[in-house]
Amino acid sequence: MGSDCGPHQLQGALDALIVERGVRGALVADNDGLPVALRLRTGMDAEGLAALAATLGRLAERVTAELGRGDLDLLALDTDLGLLLVKPLSFGFLLALGEADANLALIAASMADAAGPLQSAANAASRGVAARGGHSNVRDS
Repeated sequence: MGSDCGPHQLQGALDALIVERGVRGALVADNDGLPVALRLRTGMDAEGLAALAATLGRLAERVTAELGRGDLDLLALDTDLGLLLVKPLSFGFLLALGEADANLALIAASMADAAGPLQSAANAASRGVAARGGHSNVRDS
């Protein structure tokens, strides 16, 4: 992605995810549960969803570790009203919301495809902050 990685690349990765059939919205939350980038329908609570993504993601990571089941790749909640998927990133979590009849496997694959560009953009942003002498909550992968 080069040295021009940043917010535009975060949004671009989300744009690619939300064009998937059945995806209602997506966001990236940092480890503190704050929204970093989002593509949500009007009326969706970005702050609440970001907090939910981080809380569910951290809990699922802890449970899988305690059970000795390896690293969390994807948390999927399938309800009669739709899908909620959370994928851990080095600096936070990617959340996708899907329609009830959406293809879980296709959305999961799209999330995996989006994770690489999201990681690259976050790492580039973190390097930019460090070069300016600041601090970042983005951790290295």
